[in-house]
Amino acid sequence: EMLRSLVGSEMCIRDSIFCLSVNDSFVQNVWKKNSNVKKVNFIPDGNADFTKEMNMLTDRSETGMGMRSFRYSMYVDNKKIIKIFKDENGKFDVSDAGTMINFLKSLNA
Repeated sequence: EMLRSLVGSEMCIRDSIFCLSVNDSFVQNVWKKNSNVKKVNFIPDGNADFTKEMNMLTDRSETGMGMRSFRYSMYVDNKKIIKIFKDENGKFDVSDAGTMINFLKSLNA
């Protein structure tokens, strides 16, 4: 729904949107199918290699979740990280699509 809000606006998606998760490809494929999104590329990070390199790995063992990724959204332009919105453990208040869309709109203001 948030992606549709960009279509027809002054903004356009030049490249791609990716959803990376510390899960295996089987989980990612089911998640993609069940979410019914077409314009998002799902990437499994089963060993958390990318997540570790990004310093986004968090130990959620106390809540029975094991090693996980922080929730975050990231805007990358020409292989350069421009902005990262990172949530604290258990929260989902700054990595959401609305925050990213507002940031992208501010770039075009």
